[in-house]
Amino acid sequence: DFPGADSRYQILGKVPFVDTRSPIMAARVAIEPELPMYLAMQELVQQSGRIVRGEDDWGESLILDDNIKWAMYKGRDYLPAWFRAAYRTSETVPEALRL
Repeated sequence: DFPGADSRYQILGKVPFVDTRSPIMAARVAIEPELPMYLAMQELVQQSGRIVRGEDDWGESLILDDNIKWAMYKGRDYLPAWFRAAYRTSETVPEALRL
């Protein structure tokens, strides 16, 4: 647990796509083809929110996977409005925080 200023950023290396190779997941995807994207976006929002521990807390999630651009477009309907509004792209590493 890193409450408050103990954690102001986290690095998410990959968009959390589920493995669809198992027979059970393959059967679920056959019924609902959008399921992998829905699950990935749900997990991404949950991962991003874990850094914020309270109403007065804040933090940034740096997503390094280039697939995020495609996923944000393709999965936009599965993301809450606040997440879409907060999302920003950057081609550079953010400046260090001064606390």
